[in-house]
Amino acid sequence: MYCISPSIALPSHLLSNDAFLNTSTGFILDGVTALRAWCSDPSFCTLLEYHQNPRYFAFDDPVYKYEDGIAHKDGDTLLLRGDLLDLAITAKEITVYIGPDVCANVTRSRKLLGCVLPQTQPEAGDNLGKKTDKNLPFVRVFHGTHLAFDIGYIRYPSTSITVLVCVVSVVVLLIFVIVAIVIYRKAKSARKEVEERRTDLIMKKIEKTEDMMAASGVVGVQQSEM
Repeated sequence: MYCISPSIALPSHLLSNDAFLNTSTGFILDGVTALRAWCSDPSFCTLLEYHQNPRYFAFDDPVYKYEDGIAHKDGDTLLLRGDLLDLAITAKEITVYIGPDVCANVTRSRKLLGCVLPQTQPEAGDNLGKKTDKNLPFVRVFHGTHLAFDIGYIRYPSTSITVLVCVVSVVVLLIFVIVAIVIYRKAKSARKEVEERRTDLIMKKIEKTEDMMAASGVVGVQQSEM
């Protein structure tokens, strides 16, 4: 059986960040009073642990260092900061909305939550179609079924900037290829010139040797005639 655990309102001073509260478990069934205190003895069952609620920092918090309080997409991953983000919850129970779209593959640690952003900028507003005044997608985190946190707006790079970056990258790549070809041809030409010079030297040595051998032969003939 699967059921959602109820929330409990506790004064914040009762629990520190690392502390938790054990609670008994029961079920309300028609006429079955015994199950209303089904788990109250830890020697027979596992008590529920209740922790303090997590904290998520909005984009206008100084921890992000965003001048205008708006996040800027930098890469494929969105990182959210906070505290107690990994207590009493699994990553599958956390949903991060970027406008009406969902940020995929949620991972979290005690102070960080990461997810993979949609490739293109979602429609403006939040997951309910509201908060459209800035014409940007709004980030909202649903932490389980009871808690929702408004994080703020996020801006994707404009299409013109993306195109400009692509054009510059292609131009740089072409320049690199051209320079590589020029260097290769110069190196090949230099090697050819060295080989030609080496061949000339060898030929000159051969010719010189042949001349010396021919001269030695003439001298030998003259001496024999005498």
